[in-house]
Amino acid sequence: MVLLHLIKKESLQIFRNRTALLMMVIFPIVMIVILSFAFKSSFNAATTVPKLTVRYQLEGKKTDYQKNFLDFLKVLNKELKLEAEPSKSLEADKKKVSEGALTATLE
Repeated sequence: MVLLHLIKKESLQIFRNRTALLMMVIFPIVMIVILSFAFKSSFNAATTVPKLTVRYQLEGKKTDYQKNFLDFLKVLNKELKLEAEPSKSLEADKKKVSEGALTATLE
């Protein structure tokens, strides 16, 4: 009952004050229009993901972790166009990373 009394009191106060009522209705509409024009160009820009080249080295016998890692790389290859191949020489690949020819090496 107290809640209904409070709702009735607040509603009466809002409807008696025409300025507050107009501000509650008009101000959000004006803000939506202004912000939509201001941020229109921000949401239309298409971004492209650069080609990612990764070399990896797996050690030891084949485990479930290695299998899951390889499955994860396959998914990334499909989704992000990630080129992941086993490393023949980690030192040479690390040098290529510092030169910018590779994105990363994973040990």
